[in-house]
Amino acid sequence: MRQFDSKGLELAKEQGRLFAQSITSFNGSSSSFAKAFMNSYSCEIIDRNFIFNIDDILFELNNKKLVNIGKNKIHYDVMYWIGYIYRCWSYVYEETSRNIYKNINCEDLAKLYEPYHSIDPLNAIERIRDAKNIRSKLSQKDLYKKMFF
Repeated sequence: MRQFDSKGLELAKEQGRLFAQSITSFNGSSSSFAKAFMNSYSCEIIDRNFIFNIDDILFELNNKKLVNIGKNKIHYDVMYWIGYIYRCWSYVYEETSRNIYKNINCEDLAKLYEPYHSIDPLNAIERIRDAKNIRSKLSQKDLYKKMFF
């Protein structure tokens, strides 16, 4: 677990913008975008190296042959929040985006926008993790040390 520092904030904002921009720049539904992105090579690069290029990501995803991609779009604000939360979660808990998506998909996260969008993002993530009984790979002792020392 790492601190949510300025680099994490920058990445979360950038991913939020990507998810919001996908509404007009991705040829499919919002949920198919989130699934494709969270399982993409570009997302792996962001997870490992914190390198972000929105144009490259949209190009990669728009050129994939996705089945049943649909046309249902989630509202801009909700998509921004979903992208932001996914990146915060990955950054702070040092988990892959692919693994996070396995635990909570875009549609389920969108349902949590109303009750959670106005609280601290890390608090929202903790509540989601608790509700889904998702435990960190670190021991409680290690978590305590990383949080307070």
